[in-house]
Amino acid sequence: MSDQEDTTRDEIGALVTWFESDIIYDAHSFAIRFERSLAQKTLRRLGQEALTPIIAHLREHPPTGTNLNLAWGHLLERIERDIDPEGKGPQQLTDTEGWLTWASRFAT
Repeated sequence: MSDQEDTTRDEIGALVTWFESDIIYDAHSFAIRFERSLAQKTLRRLGQEALTPIIAHLREHPPTGTNLNLAWGHLLERIERDIDPEGKGPQQLTDTEGWLTWASRFAT
């Protein structure tokens, strides 16, 4: 792995942590926290490139609490819409294992 790839993974890892902080500590409304998260927007823009670091993070730190679980489901569902024309992700947003299985098929 090149130094550039390491840097990119580190940067995406920082976005993953930032995203969780946005969901936990921002506004009172979940919808507002999710929609105004710059980390969420960046991770979604990165799409398929962000999946490997997201998978690693979620395997090491499974989401605790309804809001984090739901936030990861929403983010992965939006990435799914962008990269999976067949929409083969799980039906439940809170199905973390299902999302990890889906993401593993598309991770680069």
